[in-house]
Amino acid sequence: MQIISFLCTVKIFITFNNMSKIFITVILCSVFRMVAAQTHVSNIRVQVSEEQLIITYDLTERADIEVHVSFDGGINFRGPLQYVSGAAGRNIAPERDKIVVWNVVREFGDVDYPNAVVKIVANVINDNAEQRKTGLKSGQKRILEAGYNVGFDKNAADRFTMNFITGTQLSPYFSWGVGIGWRRYSAHGYSHSTSFIPIFADFRVNLLDRKVSPYLSLGTGHSIGIFSFKEMGGFFFNPALGISFLLPNKYSSAINVGAGYEMQRINFRYDLGGSYVRHFSAFNFVISISY
Repeated sequence: MQIISFLCTVKIFITFNNMSKIFITVILCSVFRMVAAQTHVSNIRVQVSEEQLIITYDLTERADIEVHVSFDGGINFRGPLQYVSGAAGRNIAPERDKIVVWNVVREFGDVDYPNAVVKIVANVINDNAEQRKTGLKSGQKRILEAGYNVGFDKNAADRFTMNFITGTQLSPYFSWGVGIGWRRYSAHGYSHSTSFIPIFADFRVNLLDRKVSPYLSLGTGHSIGIFSFKEMGGFFFNPALGISFLLPNKYSSAINVGAGYEMQRINFRYDLGGSYVRHFSAFNFVISISY
């Protein structure tokens, strides 16, 4: 559900006689929109009934209706007003000649308001599928990722993992980028502790355009050994799946939790020449923040 706000203003003079009856002169009735291409509140009329202000309007879309008032000509508004009844509140159906009754005296007392402006705000409820989309926004995207791999083959070697990825969110569903990382291999299943730097392309697909969505990712590239000339690195492959949780801010940031498979091919160089290859496979568990 998306909320689109429209507002209508009525500029009035509010004064009281000795019997606390309101005298209201309507100076201006103007309708203008805040966000959309069509105005949904129109034809504002004002009437007076003793201590009450009666506002009549036409509504063309289902909306949440609020009434606000300004006492400085429309610079600052107070609201939503509390002592209103009728066609104000949540989920007001579209119809002509909707009526809102505002008890001015009960709201603010017997005080003259020579430069008052009344404003009707319509938060239009749009329930079509297009407007319900709340997922990732297109634009530049960065990902900080950390995790742990548990080796499971004959060359089982656990490793700590870190990645930094920069790229583009092309749509709510698809992003791509390039990344650089760090892999710290433990001595378990390996001759010694060592580290590699993977450089890779990263592709990600969110399956839903929602605040919470499952995702698929694929990282593939080449790793470089950094502590020994004997370990030359090699092909790197890391598919994964997980859940993405969009954070409540305007920057389309998200927390992602995932699991997958990582394979690292490492070319080893013999002291006397020649080389051999090992493949290190592991279950991959990661948590990341994208922003």
